[in-house]
Amino acid sequence: MIVHEIGHVIPDDVIVWAGDPAPQLVNRASFEDGSAYTLHTMICSAHCGTHVDAPSHFVESGYDITGIPIADLVGPAEVVTLARPGPVTVEALSEAIPSPPARVLFRCAPPEANAPFWIDPDAARRLVYLGVRLVGTTCMSIDAPDSTGFPAHRILLGGGCTIIENLSLENAPSGRHFLICAPLRWKGAEASPVRPLLIEGLEPASVEA
Repeated sequence: MIVHEIGHVIPDDVIVWAGDPAPQLVNRASFEDGSAYTLHTMICSAHCGTHVDAPSHFVESGYDITGIPIADLVGPAEVVTLARPGPVTVEALSEAIPSPPARVLFRCAPPEANAPFWIDPDAARRLVYLGVRLVGTTCMSIDAPDSTGFPAHRILLGGGCTIIENLSLENAPSGRHFLICAPLRWKGAEASPVRPLLIEGLEPASVEA
């Protein structure tokens, strides 16, 4: 069984949104201070590193992170490698995944792996219409970098589709795998850092056995 870590290391790989606190560990006790144990306080944004967005992030009446059905976060997921950066349109979506599964994780092919791409509004509506329950991206945002209205967030989250942002998929092969991505059950939070795992080629029946 091959398990891929598809989340970024905090704080080494973390890019912080403007205005968000930089992730840090504040020491409260250590062996050097004569304590019998080590103890830290963690300080970070709910959107730190690889994280899950719940509907309440953009939908006023949407449920928070504790309301996301756990079944949406665990199960078969398709890793889709896009040929080019820029908007993911309905046409591009149909070419990449003619029959989308319940969970789709997007990345861009080298040498454009770090170039921004985003889900355009029509493609977001199409994903909701097809019943996709989770959409992931290696980018900082599911929307365009210069977006101010955040249409993909609003459409996907408003349609009950969970979003994972800032994934690390460079070592995961394209195709169908098994995703485990559980956020903290922090009541009232609109997002949560996660440590997602992708089990290569594992079918649901193998897990149940």
